[in-house]
Amino acid sequence: MKKNLIKLLTASVMVLSATSCGTSQGALNDLRSLNYDLKENSSRFTMADFEEARYRLDRIQERIKKYDYTKEEHEEIGKLTASCYVYMGKNVAGTVVDDITNAAHQVRGAIDGVKTAVEEIRDGNKRK
Repeated sequence: MKKNLIKLLTASVMVLSATSCGTSQGALNDLRSLNYDLKENSSRFTMADFEEARYRLDRIQERIKKYDYTKEEHEEIGKLTASCYVYMGKNVAGTVVDDITNAAHQVRGAIDGVKTAVEEIRDGNKRK
């Protein structure tokens, strides 16, 4: 389900990008779209989704550099870009912390498993 949602959102952005990629407003609209996507969906993103979002942001920023914008548009670009970084950073940090926590639990479980197996082997050898 999540992958289908991500694919649908990505396809929507690609369609919007294809129809508007040649204009300064198209690049700005793509930045708005990415910001909205991150705001609404980043809490459910995987690390791969964040990498894709980062790639999209990099591409949008490259396109934005090609055009001239008004003072107001530059302010909006700055605001949207910063917002994108906040959504990505906040959720990536949370994802990394979750991954580390899960890994720590797995290591703790592995240690307990080894300890139990060693004790069982030791107890089995004492009986012989």
